[in-house]
Amino acid sequence: MIGQTVGHYRITAEIGRGGMGVVYAADDLNLGRAVAIKFLTPEMGSDPDVLERFRREARAASSLNHPNICTIYGLETEGDRNFIVMELMEGQPLSQKLVGGAVKIADVLDLGMQIADALDAAHGKGIIHRDIKPANIFVTTRGQAKILDFGLAKLTKKISTVAETATIGGPAHDSVSGLTSPGTTVGTISYMSPEQACGEDLDSRSDLFSFGAVLYEMSTGHLPFPGNSPALVFSKILEHQPAPPRELNDKLPPKLDEIVMRALEKDRELRYQSAAEMRAELRRLARDASSGKMQAATPPSQVNVKQRAGSSTQLLLMGEAKRHKYAIAAGVLLVIALIAGASIGLFKWLGHNSVPFTTDKLKLTRMTQHGKAVYAGISPDGKYIAYVKRDGDRSLWVRSVATGSNIQVVAPQPGFYLPDISFTPDGDYIYFAHSSMEDSFNSLYSVPTLGGAQKKVLPDVAGGANFSPDGKQLAFIRKDSGAGKTMLMLANSDGTQARVLLTRDSANGFQGDAPAWSP
Repeated sequence: MIGQTVGHYRITAEIGRGGMGVVYAADDLNLGRAVAIKFLTPEMGSDPDVLERFRREARAASSLNHPNICTIYGLETEGDRNFIVMELMEGQPLSQKLVGGAVKIADVLDLGMQIADALDAAHGKGIIHRDIKPANIFVTTRGQAKILDFGLAKLTKKISTVAETATIGGPAHDSVSGLTSPGTTVGTISYMSPEQACGEDLDSRSDLFSFGAVLYEMSTGHLPFPGNSPALVFSKILEHQPAPPRELNDKLPPKLDEIVMRALEKDRELRYQSAAEMRAELRRLARDASSGKMQAATPPSQVNVKQRAGSSTQLLLMGEAKRHKYAIAAGVLLVIALIAGASIGLFKWLGHNSVPFTTDKLKLTRMTQHGKAVYAGISPDGKYIAYVKRDGDRSLWVRSVATGSNIQVVAPQPGFYLPDISFTPDGDYIYFAHSSMEDSFNSLYSVPTLGGAQKKVLPDVAGGANFSPDGKQLAFIRKDSGAGKTMLMLANSDGTQARVLLTRDSANGFQGDAPAWSP
């Protein structure tokens, strides 16, 4: 189309191209100014839903007069061509700036404040964007952020008199082809809020979650919810906590870490409640940074195993001791270290020059901060720790050692967990023993390591179970109180073919702890 004249616009260059249309630079022959024109492709223009989405983009954006929202000059039709005329900007989409990784902290704060201000203006007019992502944020050569593409926008109950209610959408539902009705998932997957991913009715806080995902990527150069398939991304958005940004970029100030993680709260009631609130937090942080009051960024306290792989032997100390007993635990650890050191010296004295265990890089790292962890198990590869959280009803959690993120894999439920928690040799499943309030016996359950449905594997166990080295068998203890017997049992890994290996009288019987296999 370059060189053609459409209406009173002469096309001069192609700017960008997408699945729905093409954007050109053009000269407005009437007003003598440069503009950008967005055309729908002919096949898209024949789709009523796409055409309505295109029109709503123009109407929604044109009702907003804000320096950080792309200005719409007109919505026009020429023959079978539908096009939007908008301001022509020099610069690049934020997505292109992020190709090189994280941006400077000053730019994160500056652009973040501008985007928050634009969202505050849109939300004030009752307009939810629903597709906030780096590709829809343009950064001009002067460093000005501009939100683009209101094609998925909808109106909330706060209807603006400027916007056209009948054509953009109703208070809670859209009357046009169900484009925004509850149950319909719209937007870009990687930046969707949990409620958006579930197809629920949305409010402005959905945009704030997406904005938080953009801030996360700006701060770290990484997506908060990466994945190779839509199902995996959806799963992470709904169930997993992303690693705090400072674990990926230790130059970030702690306060920015807090802002991003609060914006990414899965429960919208715990999120920021308005874009104005986020803008104020970013502005306060920017002020403190410019005045030198900003807290210095210090390396996060969590251990990044990938960075320190092979550099240390890790010990996990779990307990229910109160704070004043930590000194005892530290003393015990010191004694262990001294004994290990003495042992190494003895080995060397006896002529053993190669020792598999050294204490020069031994580190004690606190893996939970809430003081409510009671039992734990470590995955075979050392990447995950499963633990029980005692907070009223007890629940089962998994912590990623590398990222420090915590995932609840079993919701709080009445009853009691037994101490032994084990992983399958491949690390894909966690096995734990639990007794309900109604059942006087313990049962063995399995649950996927990263969350999913729990499954009953074995009834009537006295404790946890451990896997044989090949992962095909389970060893566990079962008690027969009526007969006064305790039994060492074996079963297939799926709980089938349970059989007695050895029986003893209860007086001299086996303890309830899970048996251990030799390698």
